[in-house]
Amino acid sequence: MELQARNSIKALKEMDTSVSKVWRSNTLEEIPSEWIVPGDVLILEASDMVLADARLVEVNQFEIDESALTGESLSVEKNIEIIDKDVSLGDKINSIFKGTSVVKGNAKEIVIGTGLHTELGKITQLVETAKQDDTPLEKKLQGLTKILNLVTAGFASIFIGIGLLQGKDFHIIVETALALAVAAILEGLPIVSIIALTYGMLRLAKKKGLIKRLASVETLGGINTIFTDKTGTLTENKIDVNSFVFFDEDIEIDKIGEDISAAITKNKAAFEKLIIISTLCNNAVSKEEKEEKQNNIKPLGDPIEIALLQFVNASKTNASEINAAYPRTAEEPFNSDTKVMATLHKKNASNFVAAKGAVDELINNCNFYCFR
Repeated sequence: MELQARNSIKALKEMDTSVSKVWRSNTLEEIPSEWIVPGDVLILEASDMVLADARLVEVNQFEIDESALTGESLSVEKNIEIIDKDVSLGDKINSIFKGTSVVKGNAKEIVIGTGLHTELGKITQLVETAKQDDTPLEKKLQGLTKILNLVTAGFASIFIGIGLLQGKDFHIIVETALALAVAAILEGLPIVSIIALTYGMLRLAKKKGLIKRLASVETLGGINTIFTDKTGTLTENKIDVNSFVFFDEDIEIDKIGEDISAAITKNKAAFEKLIIISTLCNNAVSKEEKEEKQNNIKPLGDPIEIALLQFVNASKTNASEINAAYPRTAEEPFNSDTKVMATLHKKNASNFVAAKGAVDELINNCNFYCFR
């Protein structure tokens, strides 16, 4: 049962492989985290998990949540300044560590450690080498066994004493006492407990629950509430554009692959601006992967930006032409404080700002409004 559970968990881990965006051969690629090696150049954005220890080489308002390592509840602002080697983990402001997460901004960094050669790996080694305590059930069984042994030894001693007082043969009395002691020991107690736990494991298996260790069934039986992350755990973390809401027109989209531009009748100009902003204020990219004679387009980036990129592609628009016509000169990354992402572009002799984010924050940053 435990072997079957371990194999199932291994298969689930292979299905839910964590990936990272890496620059290799002057192109941005998305690779499984176990393929990362020292010297790789990683790209991180807000909400990304750090999957290796790395040294920062380029930052843009970059902040990291290091609570998993240092216990510091507030995010830490990182930079590329040179620091002394002999400083504490929390003071290494030009480095990031595996197991932390990006709170704000984006950055480019060079990997300096992977696996057990990371700060988190060192902690993992300490945990694996630590002695594990017995479970409550094992402690209770051990206590019950000690009590039964004492009781059995007491009755055997009484039996031997009575036999000697009656003048019985000493060897026969001892052999009989040992036989009675062996008969009194509950050899089947461990088997009964294992059968009970196995029955619980089978019931959980019918409800698609995998138990890696048999003794964990007892621990799970004492749980009343489970807290779990939703995005990417209970959901696929995939987003699609399914509707457009203009001042005087609402469009529902049943499928992203349809010709969206043909469905817009009253707000053509606004729709064209929407396409431009969705293309410019976007860090997601498309990557062509050849698999057996088929070309599959796999977008890389934030799920919302991927959805906007798919919307642009579905509107029969060439995103590369828009990016070429509006070269980016600056960027204000999205963060939880401003709730807005903005990019600055050159358009002929003037500037063009593309922004996306929360509606109320965008309106607060507008100098005038135009409703038709």
